[in-house]
Amino acid sequence: MIDPKNIIKNLPENEAQEYADLELADELKNMQNLVTHDFLNFVKYMWPAFIEGKHHQDISQKFNDLAEGKINRLIVNMPPRHTKSEFASYFLPAWMIGKNPNLKKSRDGAEGGSGEGGGGVGTRPLATPRGVRGRGGTGCSV
Repeated sequence: MIDPKNIIKNLPENEAQEYADLELADELKNMQNLVTHDFLNFVKYMWPAFIEGKHHQDISQKFNDLAEGKINRLIVNMPPRHTKSEFASYFLPAWMIGKNPNLKKSRDGAEGGSGEGGGGVGTRPLATPRGVRGRGGTGCSV
Protein backbone atom coordinates (compact mmCIF):
# COMPACT_ATOMS: atom_id res chain seq x y z
CA MET A 1 0.00 0.00 0.00
CA ILE A 2 1.22 3.49 -0.83
CA ASP A 3 1.95 5.74 2.14
CA PRO A 4 0.44 9.24 1.54
CA LYS A 5 3.25 10.86 3.57
CA ASN A 6 5.83 9.54 1.08
CA ILE A 7 3.80 10.91 -1.82
CA ILE A 8 3.70 14.38 -0.27
CA LYS A 9 7.47 14.36 0.36
CA ASN A 10 8.12 13.69 -3.33
CA LEU A 11 5.80 16.40 -4.66
CA PRO A 12 6.89 19.94 -5.49
CA GLU A 13 6.08 22.39 -2.69
CA ASN A 14 3.07 24.01 -4.37
CA GLU A 15 1.52 20.62 -5.25
CA ALA A 16 2.17 19.32 -1.74
CA GLN A 17 0.37 22.37 -0.32
CA GLU A 18 -2.54 21.85 -2.71
CA TYR A 19 -2.73 18.17 -1.69
CA ALA A 20 -2.66 19.13 2.00
CA ASP A 21 -5.42 21.72 1.43
CA LEU A 22 -7.59 19.13 -0.31
CA GLU A 23 -6.99 16.65 2.53
CA LEU A 24 -7.94 19.31 5.09
CA ALA A 25 -11.08 20.28 3.15
CA ASP A 26 -12.09 16.61 2.96
CA GLU A 27 -11.53 16.11 6.70
CA LEU A 28 -13.51 19.27 7.45
CA LYS A 29 -16.41 18.09 5.29
CA ASN A 30 -16.41 14.71 7.05
CA MET A 31 -16.33 16.40 10.47
CA GLN A 32 -19.18 18.74 9.50
CA ASN A 33 -21.23 15.73 8.46
CA LEU A 34 -20.52 13.98 11.77
CA VAL A 35 -21.34 16.95 13.99
CA THR A 36 -24.44 17.88 12.00
CA HIS A 37 -26.01 14.44 12.24
CA ASP A 38 -25.04 13.34 15.75
CA PHE A 39 -25.46 15.39 18.92
CA LEU A 40 -22.67 13.68 20.89
CA ASN A 41 -20.17 14.26 18.06
CA PHE A 42 -21.19 17.93 18.10
CA VAL A 43 -20.54 18.13 21.85
CA LYS A 44 -17.15 16.45 21.48
CA TYR A 45 -16.21 18.86 18.70
CA MET A 46 -17.29 21.96 20.62
CA TRP A 47 -15.98 20.81 24.01
CA PRO A 48 -12.64 19.01 23.43
CA ALA A 49 -12.09 18.34 27.16
CA PHE A 50 -15.49 16.61 27.45
CA ILE A 51 -15.39 13.22 29.21
CA GLU A 52 -18.09 10.91 27.88
CA GLY A 53 -20.20 8.62 30.07
CA LYS A 54 -22.98 6.13 29.40
CA HIS A 55 -25.59 8.67 30.48
CA HIS A 56 -24.26 11.10 27.84
CA GLN A 57 -24.73 8.45 25.15
CA ASP A 58 -28.30 7.82 26.35
CA ILE A 59 -29.36 11.47 26.39
CA SER A 60 -27.55 12.09 23.10
CA GLN A 61 -29.60 9.37 21.43
CA LYS A 62 -32.79 10.98 22.74
CA PHE A 63 -31.66 14.38 21.41
CA ASN A 64 -30.95 12.76 18.01
CA ASP A 65 -34.46 11.26 18.07
CA LEU A 66 -35.88 14.67 18.95
CA ALA A 67 -34.04 16.32 16.05
CA GLU A 68 -35.21 13.63 13.62
CA GLY A 69 -38.83 14.02 14.71
CA LYS A 70 -39.07 10.50 16.16
CA ILE A 71 -40.18 12.09 19.44
CA ASN A 72 -41.60 15.56 20.05
CA ARG A 73 -41.38 15.86 23.83
CA LEU A 74 -38.59 14.99 26.21
CA ILE A 75 -38.17 15.35 29.95
CA VAL A 76 -34.54 15.27 31.04
CA ASN A 77 -34.21 13.91 34.56
CA MET A 78 -30.59 13.65 35.69
CA PRO A 79 -28.83 14.18 39.01
CA PRO A 80 -27.00 17.46 39.59
CA ARG A 81 -23.62 17.89 37.87
CA HIS A 82 -24.28 15.36 35.09
CA THR A 83 -24.18 17.99 32.25
CA LYS A 84 -27.96 18.30 32.08
CA SER A 85 -27.83 22.11 31.77
CA GLU A 86 -24.87 22.21 29.42
CA PHE A 87 -26.50 19.68 27.10
CA ALA A 88 -30.14 20.82 27.20
CA SER A 89 -29.65 24.59 27.59
CA TYR A 90 -26.51 25.34 25.60
CA PHE A 91 -25.49 22.57 23.23
CA LEU A 92 -28.92 21.32 22.14
CA PRO A 93 -30.24 24.74 20.99
CA ALA A 94 -26.94 25.50 19.22
CA TRP A 95 -26.95 22.11 17.48
CA MET A 96 -30.63 22.30 16.52
CA ILE A 97 -30.29 25.85 15.11
CA GLY A 98 -27.16 24.78 13.25
CA LYS A 99 -29.13 21.94 11.67
CA ASN A 100 -32.13 24.15 10.88
CA PRO A 101 -31.62 27.94 11.12
CA ASN A 102 -35.40 28.49 10.81
CA LEU A 103 -35.76 27.20 14.39
CA LYS A 104 -34.27 30.48 15.58
CA LYS A 105 -37.61 32.15 15.01
CA SER A 106 -40.26 31.68 17.66
CA ARG A 107 -43.84 30.66 16.93
CA ASP A 108 -45.00 34.22 16.42
CA GLY A 109 -42.06 35.13 14.18
CA ALA A 110 -40.11 37.14 16.76
CA GLU A 111 -36.40 36.40 16.89
CA GLY A 112 -35.35 33.98 19.67
CA GLY A 113 -35.64 35.28 23.21
CA SER A 114 -38.16 34.79 25.95
CA GLY A 115 -40.15 37.96 25.36
CA GLU A 116 -43.90 38.05 25.64
CA GLY A 117 -44.26 36.39 22.26
CA GLY A 118 -41.66 33.88 23.51
CA GLY A 119 -41.22 30.25 22.78
CA GLY A 120 -38.15 30.30 20.54
CA VAL A 121 -35.36 27.77 20.86
CA GLY A 122 -33.13 28.89 23.72
CA THR A 123 -33.69 31.98 25.77
CA ARG A 124 -30.07 32.73 26.65
CA PRO A 125 -27.19 33.57 24.36
CA LEU A 126 -25.67 30.37 23.05
CA ALA A 127 -22.32 29.62 24.61
CA THR A 128 -19.99 26.72 25.10
CA PRO A 129 -18.99 25.86 28.66
CA ARG A 130 -15.27 26.56 28.57
CA GLY A 131 -13.29 25.29 31.53
CA VAL A 132 -16.06 22.95 32.65
CA ARG A 133 -14.87 19.43 33.47
CA GLY A 134 -16.76 16.42 32.22
CA ARG A 135 -18.51 14.33 34.84
CA GLY A 136 -19.00 10.60 34.97
CA GLY A 137 -21.43 8.56 36.96
CA THR A 138 -24.82 6.98 36.63
CA GLY A 139 -28.26 7.47 38.12
CA CYS A 140 -29.81 9.11 35.06
CA SER A 141 -33.14 8.37 33.54
CA VAL A 142 -34.18 9.30 30.04
